[in-house]
This record gives sequence, C-alpha cells and structure tokens, in this order.
Amino acid sequence: MMNKKNLIVANWKMNLKTNDGVKLVQHVLDNGYDSDVIEVVICPSFLSLEAINRTVTKSPISVGAQNIFWIAGEGPYTGEVSSYLISGVCDYVIIGHSERRTILNEDDVLINKKVVSAIENDIVPIICVGETETNTSESDVKSMIFEQIAYAYDGISDEDAINTVIAYEPSWAIGTGNNNDSEVINRVCLECIRGGLNELYDSRVSNLVRTIYGGSVTGSIVSEIVQQEFVDGVLVGGASLSPDGFLEILRNSY
Repeated sequence: MMNKKNLIVANWKMNLKTNDGVKLVQHVLDNGYDSDVIEVVICPSFLSLEAINRTVTKSPISVGAQNIFWIAGEGPYTGEVSSYLISGVCDYVIIGHSERRTILNEDDVLINKKVVSAIENDIVPIICVGETETNTSESDVKSMIFEQIAYAYDGISDEDAINTVIAYEPSWAIGTGNNNDSEVINRVCLECIRGGLNELYDSRVSNLVRTIYGGSVTGSIVSEIVQQEFVDGVLVGGASLSPDGFLEILRNSY
C-alpha cells in the first residue's frame, strides 16, 4: 500500500467572520507545521472562500467548501452555490455531513448527485458516512455504511473514485465530546468503508481512497487516531476554530 499524507480537514461550519478566519489561517502559516507529512484543508463559509483562498496562495494549505448544490453548472436556483461556481477556488467539498442529513433531510440519492457534480468540476468530494446512535450494533453499522457508500458511488468510475475521500463521522459523536475508541474507528475504516468500496471496485481503489475520522476530534486524541493503520486523517469541527487548538491538532497528526 502506498504511503499517504494524513489529511486534516477543518470544517468551520457556520462560524468565523471573514477577517477572523483570515487571522486564524495566517496564524497557522506563521507558526508552521510539517507539510511533508500532512495535508491541510480549510473549509470556511461560502462568504470567506475567496479571502481564505488568497491567504493560502503559494502555501501548502488547500481550500474546501462545506456543501454544493447538486446541479453542476449555473441556473435559476435561488440561494444555491454549484461546484462550477467554486471551481478554481476550492479543491475539496464536504458532501453528506450528518448535520445536513439530519437537519436538512439530505438523502443518499441527493448525496450521489452532489458527488457527481463535484467530480464534473474537478473538485475532490469528502463523502461523510456513519451511524446515528451510540448503541448501534457493529453489523448494523456495517450495513448502514455499505448502503451509504453504494449510493454515493453509484455511476462513479474507478479512476474518479480514487480521487475521493470518505469521512467516517458517527453523528452521535459530532460536537458532543464523545468519541469512538481508536481501534473501533480503525476497524470501521477497514471493514465498513474499505469493505464497502470492495463491493463496488477492486482493492486498488479501496487502498487509494483516503478514509478519515470526524467526531469531537481534539489535539489530545488526534495522535492516537491517525496512528491507526486504516485511518488517513481527521475531519475537525469545533477544535479548528481556535488558532492554537488547530495548530495543536496539526502538530499531533504526524
């Protein structure tokens, strides 16, 4: 299996005005981290995409969006932002986050349309999957994730699938301070995510798709998570809103 940089994705959600976001990113750039071993993606609000993109120009940091509309181009869709409109500004986009699944009722069919849209405009989709309840059995978790992956990758070729990321984010862990055991996370990434991909593609694809974990990730636990064999990084929420807290995560992700 090829060596992959750990992927650290900051999902700012509906937080940080543009000036505050720029200051945070500049703080990270000024204080540094080892870009030879980790890749950093900042996902601000749509309002801040251009400013953050300018701030990270000529740096190793990439920019991502938190969502896109499912239509890939332009059209009469009030309030929506397409993959075409953010292409050239964003390298990544988060798709199917548990908050959008639960609060906005996004289903697997819509998520697949968004994945297709992102790929059409050369944006890497970060596809979120996972269970909703803490007491879900491992067999049910596997069935849920297999189904989510099957829908998300419907119609996606091997070569396009390779250029995707899957984030395992059990929704019960988002913003709660509760986490899965790192060995459980590793097992889910292997058996459920890579296993689900192996149902659709050959092992070359499942070995190259990066699998990351999201769920109350902090600087104190990130090292144990990213050291797991089948975990390729983390999706960070609240802890990415603090300049020093995010730096701690980056420096503990080597």
